[in-house]
Amino acid sequence: MNRINLIYVLVFIALVAIIPGKVDAQSPVYSKMSPLVRQAAHEQLASQGAKSHIEGEAREERCLTAFIRHDGPADELLGDYGLKMLASFDGLAIAQMPLEAIAPLSADARVRRIEAGRQARALMDTVVVCTDIKPIHEGLEPLDQAFTGRGVIVGCMDLGFDLTHPNFYSPDMSDYRIKSYWDQLSPDTVGSRMIVGRDYTTEEEICALGSSTDGNLSSHGTHTAGTAAGGGYTTPYRGVAYEADICLVTNVLQDNSELVDSADAYKYTTATDALGLKYIFDYADEQGKPCVISLSQGMYEDLAGDSKLYEDFVDSLSGPGRIVVVAAGNNGNYTQYFHKPAGEERLGAISYNAGQDIYAVLRCNNAEAFTIRISVCKASGDEIVEADTLELSSDLALLSADSVYYDYMQTRQGDCCVAIAGYPSCQGDGSEAYELLIYDTTIPSSVYTIVEIIGEEADVEYILQGGTILANRFGLDLTSGEQGHNLFAPSTAREAICVGASAYRTGVQLLSGTYYENDQGTGGARVSFSSMGPTIDGRTKPDVMAPGVNVVSSYSHYWPKTSDKVQVATTQWQGTTYSWNADSGTSMAAPVVAGIVALWLEANPELTSQDIKDVFSRTCLRPDEGLTYPNTTYGYGNIDAYAGLLDILGLTASIDGLTADKTSATLWIEGDYLCISLPDRENKKEPVHLSVYSVDGRILLSETIAPEADECRLSIAHLPRAIYLVRLSGQAAAGGSALFRR
Repeated sequence: MNRINLIYVLVFIALVAIIPGKVDAQSPVYSKMSPLVRQAAHEQLASQGAKSHIEGEAREERCLTAFIRHDGPADELLGDYGLKMLASFDGLAIAQMPLEAIAPLSADARVRRIEAGRQARALMDTVVVCTDIKPIHEGLEPLDQAFTGRGVIVGCMDLGFDLTHPNFYSPDMSDYRIKSYWDQLSPDTVGSRMIVGRDYTTEEEICALGSSTDGNLSSHGTHTAGTAAGGGYTTPYRGVAYEADICLVTNVLQDNSELVDSADAYKYTTATDALGLKYIFDYADEQGKPCVISLSQGMYEDLAGDSKLYEDFVDSLSGPGRIVVVAAGNNGNYTQYFHKPAGEERLGAISYNAGQDIYAVLRCNNAEAFTIRISVCKASGDEIVEADTLELSSDLALLSADSVYYDYMQTRQGDCCVAIAGYPSCQGDGSEAYELLIYDTTIPSSVYTIVEIIGEEADVEYILQGGTILANRFGLDLTSGEQGHNLFAPSTAREAICVGASAYRTGVQLLSGTYYENDQGTGGARVSFSSMGPTIDGRTKPDVMAPGVNVVSSYSHYWPKTSDKVQVATTQWQGTTYSWNADSGTSMAAPVVAGIVALWLEANPELTSQDIKDVFSRTCLRPDEGLTYPNTTYGYGNIDAYAGLLDILGLTASIDGLTADKTSATLWIEGDYLCISLPDRENKKEPVHLSVYSVDGRILLSETIAPEADECRLSIAHLPRAIYLVRLSGQAAAGGSALFRR
């Protein structure tokens, strides 16, 4: 990812330097470019200088899809360079540009920044665990009678969709609910209106595809979309917003990038991903419906600029009835951050190579020079026995060509290369950003690496993005790092709902008849792998937690590994066997929240992300009362769908004494009757009082159920079609409330 970008930059710097006769009509302004854009610009200059194509031979023009932060009208700016406008907000555009346009565009005074990032990755935890989502979400069952996502669009951008799965029909199988689909990887591009791939807008077109182009590589999207909006078919594994319409996008991630032709690589960037989000919202706008998007993918939040304009674009897309829900990431088990404040001469941390390169970003908050000391070490027990050291000044990067400096280090453990890139931070706060890459050629995997920041005046933050900081067991003057600081973009966007994973169940009954146990915690505690804040600019995230362990949902029958995973059930539909499997990760938590937000949007289609966060602040469950909320571990706490819906409807304020407690009675509609079945009760001496309220708090019906009765049928024939609340009191075994739709 970013590490690869930096290597490519170094390669192209060297290549450009040795190419004779290179024509550089207009020097690129690299300080305006993110690393991937720099790489593309270098590649274009190198190909020009080397005359890599035969003169007069036709060749396809290579293009980059990128964000542009600019001043003045976008159309005027883009027209000057022959760029193709793809999307535009106030001062922020997405455009597709020939690689040869990057250099002159960067030199234009109206252009403030050009950004594109490499592919994200799917945020599924590496340990596959499983359980039924319905028991985890006690409290969603009463909502099934009232709010189902009807009239709302649930969007999902992911990989590995089984478009034929019965989970994407209505529960009675009468309505195919995938209404629009953009496969960015589709090879069928002739006549397509899309910049990459093709979109499909009818049931016949979508079902004829069968699966996304990457359907044999993953089942991730089939699972996440099913969690948010699956109809359930004949299983109990129904998604949260099971009557919502669905809009899907398959984008390019690290997991399916092998399907992209190298000539088209620069067309698939974070800017292309942003267009996928816009596609979903545009479809919702065409239908006149509110929309929530579930995004279970991301990349390291960074200072180099791979993700900043992506986050800004997410903020621009968001608004009333337009909500983006994003997984926080699965790096919670890794310690990756330390901070050397001004006034402290030296601070460092130790990492275990394990055969991996070390990649880190650093931020100097006060523009003071500092020294990076790198020590390659061998340990015997709890003692360092051999250490070879290299010291590099931060000024070396800032003063080098294209702000990149690299060196070679010979050690007793083997040979090692070091590269440092430096430039103004993309956060726009006046800080300086550095990328540090330590990559070896002959060093064995059993070696430790110490990175120290030296300089009393400098205030420097160190964020490791490849590997983990180890506990300091060697008795050295080093830190063991700090937890957190490992959220994935774009969950870090201000308007995004950032979702972490919590745990409730520890196992599940498998299709084979055995019980699979995997204890990741209970009671809504944060799962250890769930990433924590703060964001790189110090904001509090995640925003909310949801079950992300042992979640059962649909799996793709096109993926060869489906039956190898933890399989909970199979069903038959039109002669094909379909699977229901369990997975774990913040990938699973995000669609839970997206589905709940769809229910809330059904109640109030104008909700904004801030409205939703305000609901979190009033209704979330707090697993650790010793903490102040929101915090960088749990955000506002665990989402409570029912309490949140009552809050949005204003019922807790308009009905005296109403709480979010759910009745244990069973309610259902039978013709013009509301039927209530009371639970078993030891004490049947007291009656149960039942009241029906409108959503504006007016009491419409009142009934007393005799102490000895187990059921009650209440006529609601005179009530108009609407949503109502039932409140039961007087019998502890049945007390509480529920919602129903007439």
